[in-house]
Amino acid sequence: PSAALSDGAQSLTPAQFDNIMKQLKMQLEFEEKSISLV
Repeated sequence: PSAALSDGAQSLTPAQFDNIMKQLKMQLEFEEKSISLV
């Protein structure tokens, strides 16, 4: 959050998180692996 007292600069934006998850999905498919997000 913009009002966070710490770690604000280390936070991912929703777009960055989405991009990381898409990359992870491609890597897992390549390695024929899966993860549970529950």
